[in-house]
Amino acid sequence: MATYTGNTVEEAIERGLKREGIPRESAHIEIEQRESKGIMGFGRKRARVSIEPIRADTIRRANRMATRNVDQSDLEVEHAESAMEATLRLNKVIKAVREAGIQDDENLSEEERKEKIEEITAASKFIPVEDISAETVVNVAEKKKGPQISHDELASKIVEYLNVIVDGMDIQAEISYEETQEGLSFNMNSNHDALLIGKHGKILESLEVLAKALASVSTSERVNVSVNVGEYHEKRERYLISLAKRAADRVISTGEAVYISDLPAHERKIIHNTLSDYPEIDSHSEGQGTKRFIVVQLEDNETSEEH
Repeated sequence: MATYTGNTVEEAIERGLKREGIPRESAHIEIEQRESKGIMGFGRKRARVSIEPIRADTIRRANRMATRNVDQSDLEVEHAESAMEATLRLNKVIKAVREAGIQDDENLSEEERKEKIEEITAASKFIPVEDISAETVVNVAEKKKGPQISHDELASKIVEYLNVIVDGMDIQAEISYEETQEGLSFNMNSNHDALLIGKHGKILESLEVLAKALASVSTSERVNVSVNVGEYHEKRERYLISLAKRAADRVISTGEAVYISDLPAHERKIIHNTLSDYPEIDSHSEGQGTKRFIVVQLEDNETSEEH
């Protein structure tokens, strides 16, 4: 990744995008250092960001591998939404959620409110945008659709579906499941686990999204579904806990904020939970959507409203 600097983070990003010759939506951006005015001119720091182009051909190839030989009608998906359509859907869902008062629970953190919005937005992708209303998002949130089947029947259906996807990727895998207190847990083992996991777990994340989508349209009951390859999730959690601790130690020793990006919502939660054991540390998330990142800093610094 190339590094660029500027008087502000935005200036550094714009400079990097111009130099790389790519639009913002086609770039992976990491904020390495925010600008600092210092005191009386001393200790002034320029903003520093790292930018790497996202290879569209890589994304398309991974998507083709994950969905090859899969009948998309099983999930009632007609086509992939464009960025504009997805943004319109998100705005409609947010408005409808506010009208329905779904996220008014005072016990929810801002991160949990955003996760609820993300869940409802993903589940509502089968509803035409123009039909999204307070009533429809309530139905989606309460899973008032589809028949109710036994957990064993649902698990068998998901195993069969995952096998179709894996076979389409030319990978032979053994898929098992168990019912836990949290829901249905699926585990995949093969000679090509790395291909099933993908870079930073992106392929595995996609497989889990598909499994959850199938569960969502297969039963009226809310069933939590997780998909694992070997012990990837356990190893990933240990890594994230270690990452959070190293970030805290760095902030405490230097007094400077640390920024952690490119994590999905459930992994950001692991970081926040780990840092909650450090009374002198504050952590919160900033940014929107896939550009959301965690700020780790000393507690007495200014923080955003989200914790």
